[in-house]
Amino acid sequence: MLNFLKKMELKKFEIFIIFCILVVHISLAMYIGLSPDEAHYALYAKFLDWSYFDHPPMVGWLQYTFYTLSESELSLRILPLLSWLLSLALIIKMTQKIKFHLNCQNNDFKENAFVRTSVLIYLFSPLLHLLSFALVPDTLLIPLILMGMICTWDLLQFQSCEQTSWKNWVYLGLILGFAGLTKYTSFFFAMSIAVLIIWKFGLKILLKIKLWTAATIALICIAPVIFWNDQHDWISFKYQLNHAAGSADWLFGKCVIFLMVLIIAYGPLLLIGLFKKTVRKETDSLISEIKVKYFFFIFSLPSLFILIILSGRGSTLPHWAAPALVALIPFVAIKIDSFKNENSKIYNFSLIFQVISSFILILFLFTAGIGQEQGNEKTFYFKSLQFKSQNNPFADLFGWKEAGEKANKLIIKNGINKIAVSNWTLASRIAWYARPTMVNVIEPHRDQFDIWFGTLKTNDTVLWLDWSMMPFKAPTDPNQFDSCELVEQLPIIHLNRQISHFNFSICKGWKGGESEFER
Repeated sequence: MLNFLKKMELKKFEIFIIFCILVVHISLAMYIGLSPDEAHYALYAKFLDWSYFDHPPMVGWLQYTFYTLSESELSLRILPLLSWLLSLALIIKMTQKIKFHLNCQNNDFKENAFVRTSVLIYLFSPLLHLLSFALVPDTLLIPLILMGMICTWDLLQFQSCEQTSWKNWVYLGLILGFAGLTKYTSFFFAMSIAVLIIWKFGLKILLKIKLWTAATIALICIAPVIFWNDQHDWISFKYQLNHAAGSADWLFGKCVIFLMVLIIAYGPLLLIGLFKKTVRKETDSLISEIKVKYFFFIFSLPSLFILIILSGRGSTLPHWAAPALVALIPFVAIKIDSFKNENSKIYNFSLIFQVISSFILILFLFTAGIGQEQGNEKTFYFKSLQFKSQNNPFADLFGWKEAGEKANKLIIKNGINKIAVSNWTLASRIAWYARPTMVNVIEPHRDQFDIWFGTLKTNDTVLWLDWSMMPFKAPTDPNQFDSCELVEQLPIIHLNRQISHFNFSICKGWKGGESEFER
């Protein structure tokens, strides 16, 4: 691996930083529990299928290999660690490809300066540290998008389709197919590739067998998703459309907040580089009529723009933007390389800000944040007007294994055969750590747990789990249970402080009946 990094034009100090960060990531992978998404996709591997309610199957298919090796947190995080390293190598390769197409007028320019800058931007983008050990579809989509960029770049070097290699088109088809198996938003990247290819070769490319070969390969790859949705009333597509639309009113202020979150989550260097004027002249031979910036803008900005617009309804998460923003890094590195010479103070401040932000994030992951429950907060039962839950997202990663073990003991003790929760984010962790116990979500809409465990039936008795960081009302509304009685509480102690607690209740007499989905 050391020789590989040296071939990537990295110096010993940069290689040392990469290894240090990798050691930290591996330590976190062994130390903290699974997040809601991680547990959900670990269950994908446990319940292997052609596709799933909320995402295509690739994340579950690949995770299955590591799940069969071991069910430990570290084993389940090997795949994202490998994906993080692969993405770094692909960023370097993409940066190397474009730097040779630039006519550098800066006398201080060093051959590997672009590469070094792109590596620093990637290594010190805070949110990317989370994706380095937390498996979500975007973790896998990042290297696939970078592969697609490299493959498309190589194709666009030719003057005509006839000169292109069949191998490149086959690779492109496989990349697009695998991306389609990873996440539905890969559609926007596929459209970007189509725009670039048509822009370069003209509409006549639509008559070429090479293009349709790539398209056919991609369609064959995503056939399992189509097959599964056809068997399940197209619920996955319906869910994605409803989820994208959001349920709240669209507000411009939410878009601004989302942009600010992206700047903090990925660092200001990306923003600076994106809007910095080009000072190095781009050669005409680059990709014929297509300039470097248009190549990257077409690849990244459409999907990023759509996510920002959707954030106006509060339905967008920061890590969804990771593939689009990482795809911009090679281009941004070129702009930043000139910017840091002209505005060294701003550059140094921005880089230090990203380094400190990354360090604080990692520190909070180890310490479970800085909050703790005090006084009556330590024992409050369910959501009420008297108490407010602590706003400590880092507590989310601790205590779920203990809660799963406690839940299974209470189930055996009380002669119950299922657990119920009030939200899917609670369901994923308890379903993983209390496996193989069935877990039902009380929310009325369909979800993946309905497919795995069925739905609640009339007069069911369950162990209802409630968590102090995300409390809900006791489920005793007219169409829920007759009664719920608290039977035990489990405090979660980390570094000598209580960061959260779990409430376990016996809820009897389900009145909601079977859902139409179950029938």
